[in-house]
Amino acid sequence: MRHGEVKVTPEEALVLERVKKLKEIEKKERAYKKRWEVNTYSDWIISKYSYLGPGEETSDYYSIAGRIMRKREHGKILFLDLIDSKGKIQIVIREDVIGKEKYGSMRLLDRGDIIGVKGNVIRTKRGEISLLANEVTILSKCLRPWPEEWYGIKDKEVRFRHRYLDFIFNKKARGMVLKLSKIIKTAREYMDKHGFIEVFTPELQPIYGGGAGRPFETYYWALDRKVYLRIAPETYLKRLLVAMYERVYEIGRIFRNEGIDWKHHPEYICFEYYAAWWDYRDQMKFTENLIKELVSSINNGSLEVTWKNYTIDFSKFERWDVKRKIKEETGIDVSQYDYETLKEECEKLGLDTTECKTWGELVDLIRDEILEPKAIQPTFMYPYPLDVSPLAQPCEDDPKWTERFEGFVCGFEIANAYSELNNPIIQFIEFEKQERMRQELVKKGKLSEYHPMDREYVIALEYAMPPASGCGLGLQRILMVCMNLDAVREAVTFPLLREYPKLRTVCDMFPEIKKLYERKS
Repeated sequence: MRHGEVKVTPEEALVLERVKKLKEIEKKERAYKKRWEVNTYSDWIISKYSYLGPGEETSDYYSIAGRIMRKREHGKILFLDLIDSKGKIQIVIREDVIGKEKYGSMRLLDRGDIIGVKGNVIRTKRGEISLLANEVTILSKCLRPWPEEWYGIKDKEVRFRHRYLDFIFNKKARGMVLKLSKIIKTAREYMDKHGFIEVFTPELQPIYGGGAGRPFETYYWALDRKVYLRIAPETYLKRLLVAMYERVYEIGRIFRNEGIDWKHHPEYICFEYYAAWWDYRDQMKFTENLIKELVSSINNGSLEVTWKNYTIDFSKFERWDVKRKIKEETGIDVSQYDYETLKEECEKLGLDTTECKTWGELVDLIRDEILEPKAIQPTFMYPYPLDVSPLAQPCEDDPKWTERFEGFVCGFEIANAYSELNNPIIQFIEFEKQERMRQELVKKGKLSEYHPMDREYVIALEYAMPPASGCGLGLQRILMVCMNLDAVREAVTFPLLREYPKLRTVCDMFPEIKKLYERKS
């Protein structure tokens, strides 16, 4: 097909038909309105008038707005399926009600258009509660051909690229946004009830820290220095403990420059909370109850969910002593081995020890590869080696271990917590170790996830931080389990995608359309 001298594709031909309708609409009225009075929603009308019998009409008059999902005509009656934020309702447009001229203009409406409707509530003879329109107004013209069937599309890249359409056609995706909002609201209510205050810490940090991860780098021109998008808010939240805010929490964005897989996404929501005077045992009890509250809130009061082939019961959490559990599963008593001997044992298990430079990293490798996949039901694992826990308090009975636990479900981590290290001298020593290993990797041109030296944080500790425990909770991973989502990316509203080189707007396809809206200076 050709438009003037330009050859157009089949998709562009569909766009062209809509562009022509846009031009016709603009001859009589604006196709993109500024405002519409809405006084009710579809779900309320359907519930309120459920008592109507077939063919019964009322004089009750309402004004609603929404998007056309279906359009069909029988004789001189047009039926539209209209969706709004609450649900779907049928619109009945009769020529004898709105008039011949206005009825004729309905041919300019397409699936996907957003319209405003005023009319009376009726139940059709076929039994569907509807709004009998006496006024229909275009509010926003849809210029792209509307998908016939969206949920059946298997290519997730396509779904995520047009995520707004995914939220319309895919009920699970639409429900995710609502449940993510619900779980955050519940978290805030729970923390408020237990005396925590919500705070906000820097997302741009001069020294990244508080976790193991590679940062995104940027430059702060006003201060003439390189800064990082935070990988955790931890060290700033603990500065607030120094300031004697005894219970603080933050729900915010975290950025880690790492790979993308079914349980990792570089940008995600982190929920971290800290309480003075607690240790990790207090934190474990609190976190268990908090998770139960969150699951219940988005699962209609139930603590039992189905994820893939598993039935997960959040009503109880197993507790695994890492040292004891490793011995049960492998026969290895890690406390009895030095680095070299434990490395040999790991290799006998078929584990890749290439990246493990310390004894504690070998222990954590066994835990990660052997224990983690078995933690299907909600499980807390503790303690953790000092080598992989530079911000945690050492255990009193064995300083090679720390008072740290992680929470797991379905074989992956959902929580990380510990008794906070508040001794500035020990903290400095641990940072020195981490910085040394980090620099060794940097010299070899490798990327490092070791914690950098943070003198500013150590100085804060030198002013004395109270005994405390903190936890980071993965809200989107919990949501992934409760909603039986395939990947954590499904719980991200707009995940970043690879660059798409063939983007063409309507103005790119048909530049002359710009003349309709070019503003005169």
